Amino acid sequence: ASSNNINDIISCLKKEIISINNSISLSVDQDITTSRNNIEYRNLLVQTIHECAVKFPNIASQVVHLLMNYLGDESIDIAPSKPTVDNNVDNNNNDKDKDDDDD
Repeated sequence: ASSNNINDIISCLKKEIISINNSISLSVDQDITTSRNNIEYRNLLVQTIHECAVKFPNIASQVVHLLMNYLGDESIDIAPSKPTVDNNVDNNNNDKDKDDDDD
C-alpha cells in the first residue's frame, strides 16, 4: 500500500466487509463452520483496515465509522500489542558500571 493507492485499497476492503457481513447474516442459521470462517475473515478485514488507518492517518476519517461498528466486538482484537520491557538490560548496565567503579 502506498499513499497513491490507499483510497482504492480502503474502498475495496469496505466493499468486502459489507459483502461478508451479508454472508454472515445469511449463514448463521445454516452452517456454523461457514459462519465462523466468515467471522474470522471479517475480523481480518477489520484488522487490515485498522492497520491502514494507523499507517495512513489521512484515511482515518473514511474508516472511523466502520471501525466503530466493531468496537465492542470481543472477537476482534485490533489493539496493538504492548511492548515488553527487559529489566535485565538496565540491571546489567548498572552492574557493569558498579564493576568499573571498583577499579
